[in-house]
Amino acid sequence: MKIFKDINKCIDFSKDAINKYPSINEIIDKKDYDKWKKKLEQSTDFQEFLVGDNSKLNILNISVLIGLSLSKSIDDGLFSHYKSLFKKLNEYLNKFPELKNDKKFKDKLKNLEN
Repeated sequence: MKIFKDINKCIDFSKDAINKYPSINEIIDKKDYDKWKKKLEQSTDFQEFLVGDNSKLNILNISVLIGLSLSKSIDDGLFSHYKSLFKKLNEYLNKFPELKNDKKFKDKLKNLEN
């Protein structure tokens, strides 16, 4: 069963989730969303890339799933876990604001492959 039907909706879910976490939102910009959209469009199966058995956790798939849970008011253990990850990242960025300007850190965070 497919969870997602539309790449643009996935990007909207991602934006909605990231907007809820101000420190994370500070380091994600329009270019990042554009790159992510392009990555999904180039994928053979964008749903498999986001939530498939071999998908790797990254800022995109976590934010898409948080956005989905917010839009559908779903709050089971998995979605709670993802929200917890973002909450901790947001708190970490608040505690160490210099990371928001650290290119190496931001590149690692935004890397969808590793």
